[in-house]
Amino acid sequence: MIRALIIEDEKRSANILNKLIQEVAPEVRVLGSEPSSKRGLRAIEEQGPQLLFLDVQFPIGTGFDLLDQVAEIDFDVIFTTAYDHYAIQAIKFSALDYLLKPIDRVELRQAIARIRSTQTPSFYQKQKVDLLLAQLLRGAEPTAKGPKIALPTLRGYHFIEAEEVLYCEAEGTYCRIFRRQQTPILISRNLKYLEGLLTEQAFFRVHRSYLVNTQHIVQYIRGPGGELHLDDGTVIPVSQGRKEVFLNYWLG
Repeated sequence: MIRALIIEDEKRSANILNKLIQEVAPEVRVLGSEPSSKRGLRAIEEQGPQLLFLDVQFPIGTGFDLLDQVAEIDFDVIFTTAYDHYAIQAIKFSALDYLLKPIDRVELRQAIARIRSTQTPSFYQKQKVDLLLAQLLRGAEPTAKGPKIALPTLRGYHFIEAEEVLYCEAEGTYCRIFRRQQTPILISRNLKYLEGLLTEQAFFRVHRSYLVNTQHIVQYIRGPGGELHLDDGTVIPVSQGRKEVFLNYWLG
């Protein structure tokens, strides 16, 4: 049985979520629901949940502010939010989960299933939350570097700067992440996952097997599809089906 807390300022939304959890995940026992970050923080300290359903926005403060005050993060977090593009991107980069309101029962079931299958040790959970908070702070800085991302592997997580990545290569349902003069990282996600995560960071899917950081492209060689030369000497094929859309993107 997974002990869970709901922290949500809208009573109706909290009741709906509680009911949906009972319907789709009987293995989750909701300990209670709190309407504010202040009361939520106290409930976390007193009840020790294993899973937190945390609203992003409160009338005063945010769910992120609450996490910043938790002394020991030894629980999983699923954020609940109306659409907030930047917050969602920061959550994704941190390898944390979220549900868009109104909450869909299938997505709720899938999110809980991911939590159960991953069973993230508290050490990595704290790192992911720290990364999230740092990413949110970094996004407020006008001269901020690109984002840092959490990459799930079979042994835990790698935390790297997105701009360090040269390209990503599909390997079945997994991917390898290539950086300059470093051992490739095998992650337990497919290339489509990375495409959704990194498209706004100047990455482009040039082939069914390759996602390339366009900031590292130094030359395009023509051909049926063509090929890309990266600044480390790597050559990446461009598929015929992606050639035109890639050139339109790259050349502006």
